[in-house]
Amino acid sequence: MTGLLVGTGAQAATQLSVVGNPDDLSEGYCYGSIGGFVGAELKKAGFDGIIIEGKASKPAYLWIHDGEAEIRDAAALWGQNGYRTGELLQEYHGEKTRYISIGVSGEKLVRTANALASHDCTVSAGFGQ
Repeated sequence: MTGLLVGTGAQAATQLSVVGNPDDLSEGYCYGSIGGFVGAELKKAGFDGIIIEGKASKPAYLWIHDGEAEIRDAAALWGQNGYRTGELLQEYHGEKTRYISIGVSGEKLVRTANALASHDCTVSAGFGQ
């Protein structure tokens, strides 16, 4: 979810909240905050936030562009670290593509996996589950 002022040009209004509800997390949920460009780009694409439910049966990623959201095949991204995944997404969709990736540790369901966003922004809270 983005904040109210994200994408408005207001100084320091760049935060994007990432919240998860892993199956085996005793606290019930995990959360973190990411800065950088992802939140503003999400707003520019027409979204204040995204809710994803369930699990994909095979490697997948969510492509968001110009008010549209689409689940796409991520087989070619599987097994790449978070930085390489971002590079590949920028090769596929253009240099200005912004991304959030879980990388190999997230794929392997490592409890302490981080989510990595473009411009070296990270959120750590157990997003590998």
